[in-house]
Amino acid sequence: MIKPVKVGATVEYISRLDTGKEKTVWLLRVVPLGWRKEVWNNTSKLVTTAGAFKANYVPSADELIQIVKMGLDGWRNFKDDEGKEITPKYEAETKYGLKVITDESLGAIPWPVLSELAGEIMRLNFLQEPEKKG
Repeated sequence: MIKPVKVGATVEYISRLDTGKEKTVWLLRVVPLGWRKEVWNNTSKLVTTAGAFKANYVPSADELIQIVKMGLDGWRNFKDDEGKEITPKYEAETKYGLKVITDESLGAIPWPVLSELAGEIMRLNFLQEPEKKG
């Protein structure tokens, strides 16, 4: 049975790269159709029909950032070197009524994690079946 898209739904995700005892929880979201359409138009060449990145295609930095900005709602337990919680910062203007994380905040996330999050966000928003990890 086909289920409706739950716009605004948030899924907790733990990176497979997170090897620490205390895990960072990434909050991934389902976004409205208009935003999904914008991202799909700009990134459709890099994914298979199953929503995974094509094996031989390396997404550009702009493509990865666009995907993560669309689908990352925030996080919990993401700490700096002193153990202080990093609070996500959001742009002044919303997009389709949703908060958008700033480039400054995304810059704190290690690149391999950003890449992994982008793949999970694509699955969530285009297949509605994120991989369960962690």
